Amino acid sequence: MVEYQREITIDGVALRKMPWFEVDSIRLDETPNRNIEKTQLADTDGERILSQQYGSKEVILKGHFFAPNRWDYESGRDKLLATLNKYTAFEIETEQSGEQRTYEGTYQNCQFEYIESGFCLVTINFLVTGAFGVSVAKDVPIDNELVTDSFSRSLDIGGSANAQPIITLVLNNLGTYTGEIPFVFEFFSRNRLSRIEINRIWSQGDVLVIDSENKFVRVNGEDVVYSGILPELLGDTTISIRDDAPSRSYNLTIEYNRRWL
Repeated sequence: MVEYQREITIDGVALRKMPWFEVDSIRLDETPNRNIEKTQLADTDGERILSQQYGSKEVILKGHFFAPNRWDYESGRDKLLATLNKYTAFEIETEQSGEQRTYEGTYQNCQFEYIESGFCLVTINFLVTGAFGVSVAKDVPIDNELVTDSFSRSLDIGGSANAQPIITLVLNNLGTYTGEIPFVFEFFSRNRLSRIEINRIWSQGDVLVIDSENKFVRVNGEDVVYSGILPELLGDTTISIRDDAPSRSYNLTIEYNRRWL
């Protein structure tokens, strides 16, 4: 039987790797705080939800260390508190549901309970300040795929919420077309359609990057003008790309980190 041990790493330092401190359990199953905006329906005896916004949630870590003497207890306590208070905010990386995820969080408080024979219990409360944990590994559903016609594909986002895609389009060939070409990207999910359009004179070898994670649209590394909004992947999403060029080819890559409440 493999022992299940959830690790927690704060800015690259694993608490379990402290030689004098043992992590017993880490709980990330608290429900995130949620603000719900509702409105009363005028013609019925009910109400309708306008929006739901998720906020922070608590992470509880329990551990222990041995302190045969009073000064051992004080030394262990001070070392742990110094580690926790080093940052006002930090990135928590831990395993959840079989994959590594990162959370933005803060240290809240730490409680010490001296039991007997030098055994000291520790309870540490963190607060995940973002609404989502982000998978460390990237999903790449479209990987350098050659496109010679209009593109349309439905992606199974696997339960992810508001994933921030990075779309890379490398223009191989424009044929004999000259002038401005509008590239239009459309995203349809949950009965909602969003789009982004980049209209410019393109050249063979141009590299377009639409990066929702870092909030930019660039061609060959330079910011460019676009209309519409940066895309999000909301569960199962259909992505389509079209343009006005009668003959062209490009390589397309779409990647994202899954995000979970």
